[in-house]
Amino acid sequence: MRSLGLAAVLLPLLLGSAAAQSLRATPQVIWISHGEFNKTLEHGGLGFGASVGMTYGKWGLDLEGVRASLDPEPGAPTGVPFRLTQFDLRATYSVQPAIAIQVGASRRWSDPKFAAPDIGFFRVGLLTQTGLNRQAKVWAHGAYLVAPHFNGGGSAGLAIEIGLGTWIGSADGRYGLRAEYAFQRIDRRVNGDAVPVQMGLAKAGLQLGF
Repeated sequence: MRSLGLAAVLLPLLLGSAAAQSLRATPQVIWISHGEFNKTLEHGGLGFGASVGMTYGKWGLDLEGVRASLDPEPGAPTGVPFRLTQFDLRATYSVQPAIAIQVGASRRWSDPKFAAPDIGFFRVGLLTQTGLNRQAKVWAHGAYLVAPHFNGGGSAGLAIEIGLGTWIGSADGRYGLRAEYAFQRIDRRVNGDAVPVQMGLAKAGLQLGF
């Protein structure tokens, strides 16, 4: 999606211009589980990712990329190994101290092609975040995935994403352990047949603040 490529160019410039604000970078180890046809095709595997982000007043912006090698789960009747790459762009605006509106876009590819659906979509949702103390916080988000597009055709009436996360670190926010889990369910239909896609993404890494 063009917006993701544009964000990859603009985000470093935005980060530089907002040096007095909150900036962060997080290298990550990830685990992805990916299922189709109500888990008839089920894969899982480890990979790596990285995210960069900023907050500026009530505004927030995050760009993240992940890549993992997925193998068929034991007992899955079909499926071939493939590599999955995904980029996510999320922007937030705080309407209350603990509540923010979240919008964004996502693009996912598989290699070899058609080993799993390539998917692109926009998201609209809410983010809630609570600071337990100066050294720990937790958050949750939920979003509706708007207008999913598939390289193999099809459409989706219902597509949702939910996620949880936590951060534990230094009181000044300069470093900390960040862990997250997100789940997507996209009720894809092709020629009237149900071909749902779902994916779980677990991430853990060291967040560095600047």
